[in-house]
Amino acid sequence: MASKQSTYKTGESWSEEALYKKEEKGCYVTKRTGALLITIAVLVIVLVALLCYFVPASEECESPIPATEPPLPPLPSDEAPTEDPRGPYDGRLPDTLIPEHYDIWLKTYLDDEDGERKFEYDGKINIILKCHESTNSITVHFLDLEIDYASMQVSLLNSADRSITRNLSISNWYTVEKYDFLVIETDENLEEGEVYSVRINYMAVLNYPLYFGFYRSDYQVGDETR
Repeated sequence: MASKQSTYKTGESWSEEALYKKEEKGCYVTKRTGALLITIAVLVIVLVALLCYFVPASEECESPIPATEPPLPPLPSDEAPTEDPRGPYDGRLPDTLIPEHYDIWLKTYLDDEDGERKFEYDGKINIILKCHESTNSITVHFLDLEIDYASMQVSLLNSADRSITRNLSISNWYTVEKYDFLVIETDENLEEGEVYSVRINYMAVLNYPLYFGFYRSDYQVGDETR
């Protein structure tokens, strides 16, 4: 009976020791691990301090791109301006004569029976001009026209009904290809305030495929070009 009680006490003593050990809960680290954690914490603090110090300074740095473009350097004073190799433009009609009215007559040749003249046309023009400054030169524009120079006629008109009073003699004519000018010169001057007419006959080809002036075009209907 005594030995049995002793066994029980021994068991009871072991049971209390185990219970005591179970109650000892928590996080345990070695000295080496603790030193490493402290070192990492110090490095983080130093890094944060450095960022706080240098970040404001970087915001104050000047932008590498200037806000405004630098001014262009001035041209050297000894350099003369470059001149246009074509010379000064003089392609405007003179204002000595002002057109008041145009009469144009055209006849086109579009059919096969017109033969070699197909897609050509004949033209006649009558220009009414008022003289603003005395001159013996009449300048008009023309381009890609075959002028019938024998048909050219300059006439003095009645200012009331625009009927022909008399014809003026033509002394000369010439063309200026640079500006597409036709220049007609008369023996006598056209007088300021008077009204004149200029009549010219011509022929030309309907432009194709250049679509300007008096031109022709075509279209498709099935396999047929019209």
